[in-house]
Amino acid sequence: MYSTEEILNLLPPKEEPDYEVDFMGILDNFDPTQLTDESIQMLASRNVFETTKNIGNKLDVFGNQIVPPPAPHRLKIAENGLIMRRASMEKRLLAYRNKKCSYGSMRAILVAAIGEKTACHIVRKEMENLTHRDKERQAREYAVYMDLLKRCMNEHVAKFKSQECRQKRQRKV
Repeated sequence: MYSTEEILNLLPPKEEPDYEVDFMGILDNFDPTQLTDESIQMLASRNVFETTKNIGNKLDVFGNQIVPPPAPHRLKIAENGLIMRRASMEKRLLAYRNKKCSYGSMRAILVAAIGEKTACHIVRKEMENLTHRDKERQAREYAVYMDLLKRCMNEHVAKFKSQECRQKRQRKV
């Protein structure tokens, strides 16, 4: 996997420079529409849940093939993630200016925020290409998967509770 520096040339240096870095300015000026398709795909793999990059035939803990949430749902998640990252950056920036947060920590959260901003772009592009029928299909498939996941979880909990009861009975004897 490529490092973020190899994908983006706008990041501040890894080591703290002598000049003040405008972390918020970098995030605000970052435009994922200017990235190459290759760069977008490399960044997509860092936000798998939102972008569904490489989710293919992955299985959940119960052995079921994972079905990603519908694109509108993933877009909301990515947008909320970006809002939270931005708020976290603003909070850490105050701490950084008061020398209570390291430069590396600020840079790391900037990289994460850039990833979220890219994920939003990727899902928006996906949604532009989806028909109404595609969106409905995604929603149906996800609903079926979530029902399956709930059943598996309930079976797992029931199995755990019955084992727990057996162990309690054995302790009493």
